[in-house]
Amino acid sequence: MPNNFNQKKKMLWSFFSSIAFSIIGLILIFNGLLHGKENAFNNSRPKGATSWSTSDEAIKAFTYLPILSGVLLLILAIIIFTITFYFWIKNTSVNP
Repeated sequence: MPNNFNQKKKMLWSFFSSIAFSIIGLILIFNGLLHGKENAFNNSRPKGATSWSTSDEAIKAFTYLPILSGVLLLILAIIIFTITFYFWIKNTSVNP
């Protein structure tokens, strides 16, 4: 009985972690798409400066790195969910 409880606890933890990874991934993707340019401008400004220039590479980095991280987290969430779902189906199926 305790072993079965631990397995259920691990599966629930895996399902919740896949949901958490997918939410964080979506937040990163939207942050990169919507605020990448603003983040590059704010982080490249020297302290106390009234005028400055931001390179295209910095804008691309602040746009594409969060998007790439978000996509990787979504892929990780899909992998975790798929493996957990497979073992859940395997454990709950009736063996003849």
